[in-house]
Amino acid sequence: MRRAALLALVTLVLLAAGTASQAFGPVPLPAADPAGPHRIHITVSGPADALMQVVRGQTRTQVALRGEPFDFEFTEPHRPDGYPDIAVHAMSTLPSPEPLTCRIEVDGVTVAEQSVTEPGASGRAEVSCEIPASI
Repeated sequence: MRRAALLALVTLVLLAAGTASQAFGPVPLPAADPAGPHRIHITVSGPADALMQVVRGQTRTQVALRGEPFDFEFTEPHRPDGYPDIAVHAMSTLPSPEPLTCRIEVDGVTVAEQSVTEPGASGRAEVSCEIPASI
């Protein structure tokens, strides 16, 4: 009987002090690992004549947007040298009224973004987005 009373008293003291609620509370999640994989999200939009080129290392893929936005997300393993080989370029001769825009996000943070509404001296509107070396 004394043992049960002592156990009840210790439990009451722990609860009153808040120690038990902290000891059995949620376990904090570890911080995101900067050396872990990164989520890369590429978006390009523009008028019907927009032509986009995605560059990945030595591979270049050209896509006619035909007025539809390009929206693609993928995961890349961490690389100590960053991602200098991932880029997107787009051009249009009719960037108005809809602007020609490109954006790259890494882990939900915009790291490159460009938008134009007027053709340049070449007669074309051009945008280019690359992942900075510091990522």
